[in-house]
Amino acid sequence: MESPSKRQKQEVTCCSHEQLQSLATEILVKHGANQQVAEDCSVAMVRASLRGIDSHGIALLPRILERDADSEIMRTQLTAICSVVLDSPAVALLDAALAPGQHACMMAARMAAEKAAVCGISIVNVRDSTHFGASASFLEELLSKGMVGIVGSNCTPSMAILGSSVPNSGNSPWGFCAPVADGPDFLFDFCCAVMSFGKLNRLKAAGTEIPEGAFIEALNEKMVKSGTNAAAVKNIALAFGGVKGGMVAMMIEVLSGVLSNGNFGANAESVTADGKRIQGPSHFVIAIDPSKFGCSSDEFAQNMKSYLTDVKAPASEIRYAGESAAAAKEERGVHGVPLTAATKAEIEALAKAKNIKVPW
Repeated sequence: MESPSKRQKQEVTCCSHEQLQSLATEILVKHGANQQVAEDCSVAMVRASLRGIDSHGIALLPRILERDADSEIMRTQLTAICSVVLDSPAVALLDAALAPGQHACMMAARMAAEKAAVCGISIVNVRDSTHFGASASFLEELLSKGMVGIVGSNCTPSMAILGSSVPNSGNSPWGFCAPVADGPDFLFDFCCAVMSFGKLNRLKAAGTEIPEGAFIEALNEKMVKSGTNAAAVKNIALAFGGVKGGMVAMMIEVLSGVLSNGNFGANAESVTADGKRIQGPSHFVIAIDPSKFGCSSDEFAQNMKSYLTDVKAPASEIRYAGESAAAAKEERGVHGVPLTAATKAEIEALAKAKNIKVPW
C-alpha cells in the first residue's frame, strides 16, 4: 500500500509562471512588502523555479515571510529597500538593511549591467542582506543585457575546509554566465560544497543513502543560533575537490563579505550580541560587457557558440552548463511550474490570510 508521504509527493499542481509571479507579488505586498521589493523577489523566485531549481524558487516565499514575522530576532525586513552607500562609474556598494536578498541582489545586478555598459566591467557589492535564493536568477538579469557575469554570496559557516573538523567557512554559492548565439546561454550556479543542504534534505526525505565524503554528521552550533534548516544543524558540509573547493569558497567570501566591509566569516548570518537581529550576509555582482573588448556582442555570442560546439563534439550526449535548465524552462513555460502539495498548501494559506484568490 502506498504511504501518505509518497502520495503527497506525487500530488503536484502546475501554475503558469506569469500567474505565479503575479500571485507572489500580491502576497508579499499585502503582507507589508514594498512594491519593488515584492516584484524583485517574485521575479527571482519564479526564474529559479522555471529553471528547475525548486528548492530555491517559489518554495522560498513562505520562508521569506516567516523570517519577516519572527518577533524575537529581526531576520528580514520586507519594508527595507537597499540604500546606495558608494557609487562611482564602475563600482557601487549597497546596504540592504536586511531586505530580502532576492531584491538586494536583483538591484545590484541591474546597477552592475548599467555600469558595465559604460565602463566595460563593473562590480556591485551588497552588505547586510539575507539569503538570496539562486544565483541563476541574477545571472539571467545580466544575460538579458548581453553581459558576461559572476554572482556570489557568503553565508553562515556550514562547511569544514582545510582539514577542519568544525565549520570554518560558508558553502559560498556562486555562478557564472555568458551569452551564446541561438542559445542556450552558458550558465552554472552551485555552492562550494560537495552537496547542498537542499539536496541533502531531498535525499533524506526520499530515504536515499547520502554519498560518502559529502558531510560530517555533527551538531553545527552556528546553525542552531541562526535558525536555519534541520539538515544544516545536524550536518557539516565538506568542500568539493578538497582544498581546491575550500579556496574557491574563500575567494567568494573575500569578494562578498570582506570587500564590502560587511559581515564575513564567523559573523555572517550570526545573531548580534544583544540577540535582536541577524548580521546579514553579503553578495557581489560582476558584470562584463563583451562589446567593450574588441568585438561586438553578437560576435562574442557567436564565438561562445563555436567554443561550446567544440566542447560537445566528442560525444552527442555531452551537455554544457545551462542546457538542462533551458530545457526545463521551456517545458515549464508551456506546462506551468509544478507545485508540490506542501508548497501549494503554504501558498494558499498565505493568500487566504489576505483574501487573495489563487489561480488554481
